[in-house]
Amino acid sequence: MKSLLMLIAILTLAATAAANPLIFCDWEDWGCEGFTVLATAGQGPMPIFAARVGAPDPVHTMFGGVKSLRLINNSPDIVPEAYISYVYGLQPGDRVGMEMAIYDETPDGPPTVSIWGHWCLNLPGDPHTIAMDAGGVDNPGTEAGWSMVTCYWTVPDLPVGPGLGLVIKVRVGDMPGDRVWIDDLFVGASCHGGCTWVSPCWYSVENETTTWSDVKSLYR
Repeated sequence: MKSLLMLIAILTLAATAAANPLIFCDWEDWGCEGFTVLATAGQGPMPIFAARVGAPDPVHTMFGGVKSLRLINNSPDIVPEAYISYVYGLQPGDRVGMEMAIYDETPDGPPTVSIWGHWCLNLPGDPHTIAMDAGGVDNPGTEAGWSMVTCYWTVPDLPVGPGLGLVIKVRVGDMPGDRVWIDDLFVGASCHGGCTWVSPCWYSVENETTTWSDVKSLYR
């Protein structure tokens, strides 16, 4: 909870920000309506098998959910990526923050999962075109089971336009068959000109008035 409150606080610092919704996605039956990821990248026609799952698969139950998203590597020679959120309409200096739960079976082995991003000039229509790598976090899980992972990005000096934005993605394993589960994704931004968010789910609340009670009320 502390890291989520810190995320909300940081993303509300920009006094000139226009509208900064906090986007939430938990892959439950209400809201996601069968959607898994926004896009995938890798080798072959289906580089990642993505599925909304429940028990006996791991589910992050902190907020009372019964579903999670399972991602399985199906890319023989290239580490595949699942695109889980876009934020566009950004300007240089804007900040984007993300927090989500990750379930890693092998935290002490080779990285099973990385949280990464790339800057794009053509969102939302062409998320695959990379203007610049945005970096991220390799192997963020510190122990077997669920970990809450937080990552922040600051928009670099790129050409300003309506399609300038960040693609947030999950890189899955090194080998076909590697798998990871993710759940309870929060994304927010401090936007000087107003931003648009895209995710597989449809929850949003305004950053300026967001409290922990507001977030929890999404589950009632």
